[in-house]
Amino acid sequence: MGILSNHSHHCQVDKNGDELEFFKSIYTNSGEGIFLTCPNGVILSANPAACRILELTEEEIVSIGRNGIINTDDPRLPEMLKERDLKGFVTGELTFRRKNGEFFPVIFTSNLFEYKPGEQRTVVIFRDISVYKQSVEVLKASEEKYRRLFDNAIVGVFVTSLDGNFLYVNKAFADIYEAESVDYLINQSAVQTYTNPERREQYLQQLKRDKYLKNIQNKIITCKNNIKDVLVSVIIDDDKLIGFLADNSEMAALMNQLRSQNETLLRLNRTKDRFFSIISHDLRTPFSSILGFSEILSSEITELSHDDIKDYANNIYLSSRSTYELLENLLIWARSHNGDIRMNITRVNISNVINEVASVMSQTARIKGITVINETDDNIFLCADMNSIKVVVRNLISNAIKYTSEGGLVKVSTQIIRDKVIVSVKDTGKGISEVVLSTLFSENDNISEPGTANETGTGLGLILCKEFIDLNRGEIWAQSSPGEGSTFSFALPLCRD
Repeated sequence: MGILSNHSHHCQVDKNGDELEFFKSIYTNSGEGIFLTCPNGVILSANPAACRILELTEEEIVSIGRNGIINTDDPRLPEMLKERDLKGFVTGELTFRRKNGEFFPVIFTSNLFEYKPGEQRTVVIFRDISVYKQSVEVLKASEEKYRRLFDNAIVGVFVTSLDGNFLYVNKAFADIYEAESVDYLINQSAVQTYTNPERREQYLQQLKRDKYLKNIQNKIITCKNNIKDVLVSVIIDDDKLIGFLADNSEMAALMNQLRSQNETLLRLNRTKDRFFSIISHDLRTPFSSILGFSEILSSEITELSHDDIKDYANNIYLSSRSTYELLENLLIWARSHNGDIRMNITRVNISNVINEVASVMSQTARIKGITVINETDDNIFLCADMNSIKVVVRNLISNAIKYTSEGGLVKVSTQIIRDKVIVSVKDTGKGISEVVLSTLFSENDNISEPGTANETGTGLGLILCKEFIDLNRGEIWAQSSPGEGSTFSFALPLCRD
């Protein structure tokens, strides 16, 4: 096959009976393109398939010769010519040109044979492989697309041989196995990653029977010798295993996250329901009292005695005070449930906090004839958030006053036990039954009873106390006997000098 000019040289073919007819039939009816040429590059004849492929007549093919058909710029051509001349034949791929100038790939064989003593001819048989080439390119593009998909998948993808060597893994798989790179795992044995290697043989037998495994829970040993819980799905494909791997611990963490978010939503819904319930119901009673006593004072003040006016005014004050405390607790509680409260842990002088709260509550205590005594040590400091501890102390002293009868006593004391400060609020009130005592700090089961002067409440204050003490890394509890009073205590870390 040479890059040569054409010559109008004609060769005679020996026509000899049946044999000749047989070869002529093959030549004419073959689906492959066939040229009969001289070694110098002259085309002597072309079969119908060659004409169809090149979109040329036989006369046109003979006229333009091989130089008009072969892409003479193809760098593979010179080496193929040398090989044919050396061996007498060559097989390979070249580029041909159609009548419209379009280049297309062909696969061909070229054989030299002796036509007669001292004279050689060449038979070239070729096939158009452009469709095949296009299919290969499409396949390559498809493979590349799916490779990119697998490489970037969030689940681990792997391919192993039947004997268990990794042939392919994606980045997610390498990450689950804590491998330094994807390449590190290639040709490594998957068997050594099993905590129980015998299970792989069981899985393999099942795969050969069922052709797939789905969501099998397993334990693996990572490259860093950590043990992980994983979910594996595998199919068998001829001599390979193709599978998907998910880190079950990550999925468990995700499920926990979803569960936590769901619980948060439920809690917020309960908070909302409780909020509106308190506004619509529990605030009505104290406001009714305020309105009722105010109306009496307004319409009958000239007819009332000094003591009557004082009693009505005290009732208005107590109802107003109860309403204010309820609203304050309600707002703080709502902020707490929405995550709007942040703890700022500092040194807190508990005696100063109690004195401040007692001063605010003094009028309420005076009206009921109750004495509030602060027996705390002036030099004891808590490690806590100042504002939240004030809420706790206010609610405990307020409750003690509420449930203590006229002339009673409320005493606040402290004691140090190891690295904890115990703050106790003790009253001489009506006490608490065991049934109510067990629900005091429960948001769902809380039961609230009226005070000794029929003061109303929601139980919200004690729930707040529990939440704030927990946030301050402390504990809270209550002791009580009906008719003998109650003691509410909380423990918080001691701040030493």
